Amino acid sequence: MNTEQKLQALIEKAEEFKAFDIKAYDVRGVCSYADFFLFLSGTSSVQIQSLAEALILLAKKADCPPLGWEGLDLAEWCLIDFGDILVHLFQPDKREFFGIEALWQRCPQVYSSPA
Repeated sequence: MNTEQKLQALIEKAEEFKAFDIKAYDVRGVCSYADFFLFLSGTSSVQIQSLAEALILLAKKADCPPLGWEGLDLAEWCLIDFGDILVHLFQPDKREFFGIEALWQRCPQVYSSPA
């Protein structure tokens, strides 16, 4: 599975778990440690934990397990490092508060979920 296929699979799984405000940015050329950033929101810590676990399981089954993850205990902001793709899962208030997505908005947006 190449990077673009992995990104598409992660997006599809996020949509299956009813994540919203899904955005993916191509950060190649401006970031040395990843090719894509995937941002998404969930309505509760339970939803975010379930989605994070589903994304991790999906990648493991595809023989490309994550390098690591953080934040699953509180599930307000979780980060999953797939090496070439970094996935940020947020509760909406934390996403707005930290605003890290703004750092990458000049990069090409390769996916944005329908409103």
